[in-house]
Amino acid sequence: MICFTETYYQTTSPKTSYKELISMNVGKSIFFHTVIYIGFLYLLQFVSNIKIIEGRHLFSLILFLIMIMILGYLGRLMRAKAIYEKESTLSNEEDALKNTKHIMDNAYFTWFFLA
Repeated sequence: MICFTETYYQTTSPKTSYKELISMNVGKSIFFHTVIYIGFLYLLQFVSNIKIIEGRHLFSLILFLIMIMILGYLGRLMRAKAIYEKESTLSNEEDALKNTKHIMDNAYFTWFFLA
């Protein structure tokens, strides 16, 4: 779990460079969540007897999930940087960092964004 916590703080800090998104922690998070989502869909398919995933569409679904998560991490960091940029024009650097962290935490500490 510490890996995911570090990844969250890394990808919501406006001081993080975009190159740091290409890290093992982000890769582990994407892999873990892809496996969990696919596993959940298979479990749902097993319980409900509804064909959700067909064999030929599995690869496309995995690629789609990976692309969504890559864009999600990129978008999250871009949002943190944009908020920080605006906050830094309104207050000093320390307050801007604190306000950015507060805004990002309020947005991502929800039941559907706990990744």
